[in-house]
Amino acid sequence: MSLLCKNYQTKREITTEHEFYELFYNNIHIKNHPDKDIFLPATKLADWCYTSMFSGCSSLTQAPQLPATNLEESCYSFMFRNCYSLTKAPVLPAKTLTQNCYENMFDYCSSLNEVTCLATNISAGDCTTNWLGEVASSGTFKKASGINWPRGADGIPGNWNIIQLDYN
Repeated sequence: MSLLCKNYQTKREITTEHEFYELFYNNIHIKNHPDKDIFLPATKLADWCYTSMFSGCSSLTQAPQLPATNLEESCYSFMFRNCYSLTKAPVLPAKTLTQNCYENMFDYCSSLNEVTCLATNISAGDCTTNWLGEVASSGTFKKASGINWPRGADGIPGNWNIIQLDYN
């Protein structure tokens, strides 16, 4: 957020479309710091704001937290595509998905084997299109109870275990 304004410590809104679009795209040298997490504090997003932000960052081992619960169109699409060192997705707390919001989000993250998604409404157009394509062949998907996800790259990978979470 320090790229956007002086008061970045308290800034929680991204108001311009494509704000961080492809910011670190294909940067194979981006690595996690041993003691500090990448922090993306925005809770209000703009359309396409994080699209492809870390796509192709093959050395990234831990994704940043994504605290936003109100999503916008394509806000996280392709965000971590080809980050094949990721093993665990950040908790995805949004209950209602928007058009293309998670499209190809973790596509080709071949080591990814754990996802927690709390969405209870996945009816928006293409919201999860190929979001878990080419991930690890086995893993764990933690989901909100009361929602039926499809199996496959557009939902829960076929061989993954499903854990139902009860929350309010």
